[in-house]
This record gives sequence, C-alpha cells and structure tokens, in this order.
Amino acid sequence: MGSSQAGEALPSVLDRLQAREAQRTAEAAKRLEALQSSADPRESIEGFMAEFNKQRQALEASLHMLQETGAAPASQPTMVGSLAADVAELDKEVAAAAYYLPMYDLRQATLAIAALKDQLEAAKTALQPRKKFSFNRKAAKPADGEAGGAARVAALGAAVSPGGSGTNDSGEVTEHLQRLLLSNTPSSRTGRSLSGRKGQLILERRDSVAGLDFTLSDLQDCTVFLLGPLAALFLHRLQRCRVCVGPVAGATFMEDVQDSTLVLASRQDLRQQGLQEETGKWCEVHDFGWLRASKSPNWLLQLPLVCRAFHAVLSRGGLHWENVLLDGHKIGPAAAGQAEKFWTKLLAWCQSRGASVRRLTMTNFGPQLQLPCENKAVKLESLFGLLPGLQELTVIRSPAATSPEVLSRATCLTALRKLRVQLQGTLPTSTVGALACLPLESLNITLIRTIDGGSSFGGPFPAELTRLQTLKRLVLEGPYSGGNASRQVLPDGLSNWKQLTHLCLVNLGLEELPEAVGELESLEELCLGRNVLGPGHAGLPDSLTRLTRLKRLEVPFNKFEAGLPPVIGQLTSLDELNVAGNMFGALSSELPQGFSQLRRLRYLTLTSCGLTSLPTVVAGMSTLKLLKVNINRLQDLPAGPYLSSLEMIDMAHNRFAGYPAILAGPAAKRLEAVAFQHDGVHYTCPVLAAQLVTAAPLGAGEAGAVGALGAGPGLPLANPAAA
Repeated sequence: MGSSQAGEALPSVLDRLQAREAQRTAEAAKRLEALQSSADPRESIEGFMAEFNKQRQALEASLHMLQETGAAPASQPTMVGSLAADVAELDKEVAAAAYYLPMYDLRQATLAIAALKDQLEAAKTALQPRKKFSFNRKAAKPADGEAGGAARVAALGAAVSPGGSGTNDSGEVTEHLQRLLLSNTPSSRTGRSLSGRKGQLILERRDSVAGLDFTLSDLQDCTVFLLGPLAALFLHRLQRCRVCVGPVAGATFMEDVQDSTLVLASRQDLRQQGLQEETGKWCEVHDFGWLRASKSPNWLLQLPLVCRAFHAVLSRGGLHWENVLLDGHKIGPAAAGQAEKFWTKLLAWCQSRGASVRRLTMTNFGPQLQLPCENKAVKLESLFGLLPGLQELTVIRSPAATSPEVLSRATCLTALRKLRVQLQGTLPTSTVGALACLPLESLNITLIRTIDGGSSFGGPFPAELTRLQTLKRLVLEGPYSGGNASRQVLPDGLSNWKQLTHLCLVNLGLEELPEAVGELESLEELCLGRNVLGPGHAGLPDSLTRLTRLKRLEVPFNKFEAGLPPVIGQLTSLDELNVAGNMFGALSSELPQGFSQLRRLRYLTLTSCGLTSLPTVVAGMSTLKLLKVNINRLQDLPAGPYLSSLEMIDMAHNRFAGYPAILAGPAAKRLEAVAFQHDGVHYTCPVLAAQLVTAAPLGAGEAGAVGALGAGPGLPLANPAAA
C-alpha cells in the first residue's frame, strides 16, 4: 500500500516542478524582453566603444602626421584648430555616454581623451616659433601625487560634464569625485599600503593595521587578511584576489577590481551610521560607473551561508537567540517582589524568542530570586514549555532555582542532549530515572551539602538510565558528608552504555562494581571517589582488564587499607591514576609488583596513603611527569628511573629533615616545580629549595634578594648566586 501511494505521488511532484520551472523561464523571458524594449538603442556599450576607438585612431594618425611632416605656416592654425575641435567633440560624446558606460570603459576613454589632448598640445608647441629667451620666475611644481590626482579629477570631470569642457553644470557628481580622488592621493592620505604582489598570502596583524588607512594596489592572485579595525580601505587594480578585512570605520573605495572576492564590513559605528536596527544599508554599494537605478553589472554580492541565514532571520522580524546565560549576580540587589517580576519578564521574553534557544545556563540564583517551592515548580515548568528546541541545560550555584522536585519538569524538553544541575535536598532516584525518556548524551547531577546535611539520593540506583544507549558521559555525585545513608548497587544493564566514555560515581556508597563494567568498550575515564570499595579486594572486578581505552582511573578515599587491588596493575593503557586517601601504607608502603606494567603512566597521586617510604615500583617508573606524595610520613626519597622524567612533585606535609638531596642532583634535571615546606616556609622553585641541602645563613642583602624571589624572609639558604 505504501509503495503504491509513493508511485502515485511521484508524477505529481515532477509535474509541479516542471510547471514551476516553465513559469520561471517565462518570467525571465518577459523581463529580458521588457529590458530590451526599454533600452535606448543608442546606449550600446559595444557600439560606442567601437566607434570611439575608430575616431581615436584617426585623430592619433592625424596628430602623428602633423608632427612628423609639418605643414605650411599659413595652414598650421587651421589644421590644429580642426584637430582640437575633433578632440573636443569626441570628449563630449564620452561625457554623454558616461551614465551607461561601465567604470572600466569610462576610465579608458577619459584616459585616451587626455592623451589626445597632450599630443595636441605637443603639436602646438612643436609648430609654434620658439620664444626669445628671457628670465622668468618659475612656478613651484606640484607634488607627483597632487598632479596625478588633479589629472584624474580633470579627466573624470570632463567625462561626466555634459559640455565636455572639464566643468560640471550640475556640480554634484564632479565635486564628489574631486573630494574622493584628491583625498586618496599619496600627498594627503596617511597609512599603509601594499602593491605589486603576485600569488602571495599576505597577513597583517591587528597591531600593524589598527586605526590606519590601508591601500591595496596592483595585486594578482593574492589572498589578503587584514586582522584589525581600519579607518578606511582603498583597493586599486586587483585581479583574482581574495581580501578579508576587519571592521572599517569609514568608507571602502574600489577601482578596477576584477574577478575578486571581498569580505569586509564598512561603516562599523552602527549607532552613528543609523544601523542599530536593520536598515539594509550593509548591502548598498555606490558604483560611480553605474548611475542608473537598476542593478550595476560591475559587482555581485556573494552572501556566505551564515549571512544568508542571518539576513533571512532578520527579514522575518524579531531576533533569534541560540545561547542564553542568566546570571543572578548581574540582575541586581534584592528587592521586594523582585523574584516574581523577574520570572514574569523571563517568561514574557521567551514567548517570542524561546523557540530558537538551544543552550540555557542559569547560575547564581540566590535569595533575590527565591520563590516558594510550589510557585518555583510552576515557573520552571512554564519556562521549559517555551523552549521546545533546547539541547543543553545547565543550572549551577542556584539553590533558589533547583530543588529536587523540579528536576522532573525537565522531562518535557524532548530535544535535550546535555543536562547539568546542582541540587539541594533529598533527590528520589525515581526522578533521575524519569530522565531516561530524553535523548541524553551527557547527564551530570551533583548534590550539594546543606547545613543540616539533608542532601542525598533517595532509593536504589536508577536502573532506567541504562536505556540511554546514546549516553556518553554520566556524573552522579552525592554530597561530601559523613557518607551516604544508603548503599547503591549498579545494575548489570549498564553494559548497554556502549558509547559511554566518562563514568563518574562519587559518594554513592558503592561497595563493588559488577562484572558488566568490563563491557563498556568506549570507556576512557572511570572515577569512583569516596565510596566504600575495597574490603577484601572485592571492590574492582577482573573484567576491568577488558577496558583497553581506559586512560584515567580514580578511586580516592575508599577502603583499600589492606592494599590496592592487583587488577589495577593490568590496566596497561592508564595515563593517570589516583588512589589518594586509601591508608594501605599503614601495613606496607609497597604496591603490587604488577604495577610495574603501567609503562604509560604519567600522573600518579598517592596523597594521604600512610606511606613511610616511596614504593619500589613507583621509583622504577620512567614515564612519570607528576608525582603527588603529600600528607604522608616520608623522610627521604630514593634514587631511581622516576627522576629522569619527573617535572613536578608534591611532597608537602611529610617528615623530611631538609630538602631531599636526590632532587638537587643531575638525576632530576627535568624538575620544574615542587611543593615543599621547611620551617613554615613553602617553596615551589626547586632551585631555591635545593639551597637547604647546604644550609648557610644569608647576609642582609642576600636575604632581601631571595625574599624578592618569593622564598620568604629569613631562609637558611646558601648564596643564590652560587645556585
């Protein structure tokens, strides 16, 4: 039945497309016919240029013959006058055609007229008798830039003048061109310029172009990036170039730019230019070579996809918002009734804009936005109902907006991909499980400890979450208190999380992990801090060895007092390991020998493990960059391969009599930072701390120099210069 309906619908779709294409073709033909019928037959660009070149060549030949062969003195004035009249007549024809000639053709014609006038003047000078010598005062020569600018003004002034005599009866166009061209001569403009480049990538950084006028001229096949705000931009004689510039405060002038792409924004003081509201001026181009009301053929506006989309949004009216940040600190001080007013305004704002919001962050909602619980739930439910396209929701540091009972209101956000919330109070795990109806890829729920200690997860682990087969990141974190009242047990169904890369379950009372955790084939980070894993080595299953992508394992502050599980030593892909707070050092400071297989380990945390000496296995690790052994009972550090790669070591709050001598030798040549204290002074620089090895009192001046380096006053160090 479905195939039959599809077969019947296909011809109708094709018929509609063909009819639409035929209609477009007919309309295009009508527009072309109307354009051709309304066009003046005398306004043929090709015809004018052909006739102009014919007359120009004839005049050039006559001038050349006059200069080469000469003429009888009696007939010279007549011949020169006749040629001058012909040049003037040709000049008038160019002026009359200026309104429809393209800028390039008009420029070439005016330059040719100027050249003919120069040749005519040269012929007059050559044929006239030489004047007698006399002493005359010479007029000062104009600068090259001024002369060139004046010549261009004269040429273009003659071109646009109806009389062709170099003056403009209407005055407006010529005066504008004079101001524009003279303002662009080298004698009056200041700034930077680039010219005469071919096939180059040119990049000018902000500090070299900011606030300047910039000129690009005579470039071919170049790509130019001007990464700063410009005062003005001038482009002359560019061919096949790509030019990308920052905001231009003034105008952009282009002359003889061919086959090039320009990415620019002129007149960027929006309020001053009347552009704070959409007016369409951003796409207005003043083409001095096209004075008709119709679209100029000399340039094409190429809108990138994002610009076309933005323009389409603006044309529909109203503004669209994708990212929204609501920060309570920026709303203002508390006032009577302010919370109700804020929520009312927020809902009104979302009425017309909420459909486009994709990411919403609510933070720092303190007492000034506090609403009664029943009112709060209604407001949030109304807010979420106005955000049908929301994909990311973050609510943090906002007890006024996030109580556990309102989390269920988020289930109406059917497009939600990422959810991060911080809550206070008792959160039923059934409320968390209700989120399984959403297409979540990241879920982060953190319970914040309250003064009365009332925050907790209520109920068993939400097994409904295992239905989230697209889940990539899961963080469930209980409050940092004396422990959770209930003990959570992970379901075997977590093996459905084939795409999960980050699993963080903190302070949930976990006693062990199920074997199914080994089926999380994409897992890269596993964080299990502040649980009760460990009694009898039953906390971590052997199936962890199947996690070949695991890079980070954190099991701090669990119950591994009898020793760390040997299975950790078989996780050979580990880059970072954190076992802080497990007091196994009270029985033995050694780690299982299998830990020597961790040949990729770079970051190791053994904080507060009750160590009296550095484990032998750790001393043999040659890949360590960061080693944290603070808050233990160490008295010295041994030699070993670990020193060759070590860049930072935290050994604060131990029982060292002085700075370990082994760290001051060449074996620890890569050491850049330490955390070490002695006699109440804390050190971070290993060079200064190393002075404790050969302690000697400093003089007054030396102590001041060391104090300036941050080592603290009164240090028992040797001369810093000797170090």
